[in-house]
Amino acid sequence: MEVKQGIAKYVQKETLLSRLGSGNQGKDLKPSAVTFQIGDQMIRIAIGAPVVIDDGDKIIVAGKMDKKEIFHVYAYKNLTKIVEGSADWGVRFALAAIVFLPSLLFNDLLLAFMAGSLYFLFHGFNVVDAIARVRAQIWSGPPEPLNAAPTSP
Repeated sequence: MEVKQGIAKYVQKETLLSRLGSGNQGKDLKPSAVTFQIGDQMIRIAIGAPVVIDDGDKIIVAGKMDKKEIFHVYAYKNLTKIVEGSADWGVRFALAAIVFLPSLLFNDLLLAFMAGSLYFLFHGFNVVDAIARVRAQIWSGPPEPLNAAPTSP
């Protein structure tokens, strides 16, 4: 798990199609996926919940790099807007339990169900780890720009 921080730039927002069926027929949907850069690193947040990030925001993210050199975020904190968000770890743990329960009934498929259950547990613990790392991180990015000297009244 890596933690990155910096100023968000080139922010592109999108609404994932899975959210269109949420009862409001596509009206007033908040962006549920955001792609942006911190320095030269491409960052993608697609956590299934509204993501609040704009150009120039101070961001701390925790996640993992994929093979295409895109950093996928499990948890983020926007220090500019005082907002944080993460993937839903509770759903992952619930899926682990749901996948594990049939293994008690079908001994022949025990290994397959156990593997699925471990997969969801692993991802759930990754999200919890990312949340802890983001919350513990202290801003050490670029300093605030100096304002012009105050003018006398």
